[in-house]
Amino acid sequence: PFNEEWVHVAEVGGKIVSTVVSMPDTEYNEYFHARRGHLGPAATLPEYRGRNLASALTRRAMNFLYEKGMETVSLYTLEQNTPAVMLLKKLGFKVQHHWKFMRRSLPKTGP
Repeated sequence: PFNEEWVHVAEVGGKIVSTVVSMPDTEYNEYFHARRGHLGPAATLPEYRGRNLASALTRRAMNFLYEKGMETVSLYTLEQNTPAVMLLKKLGFKVQHHWKFMRRSLPKTGP
């Protein structure tokens, strides 16, 4: 179930301008008897980029996970997302796996 305390936001004048989601990686933790957190969707409005908001929110999200008893944190990002990759490396993240994204069309059904 979703928990609103997982969502970390930066506001300017009551307007949300940046956000990072953090949550326990429940399925992984149950299967591997681990204490891993996961950083989910993150976004900053274009006009607010370059102000270290994502960096500050990511640190806050990691602190939140630590306070909830998590020992590690993981996330997924696109290799081409250079700003995110640079930020995450500055925060100490290291590439663990390279994934292949695969898809196919589904057959049309119905009339």
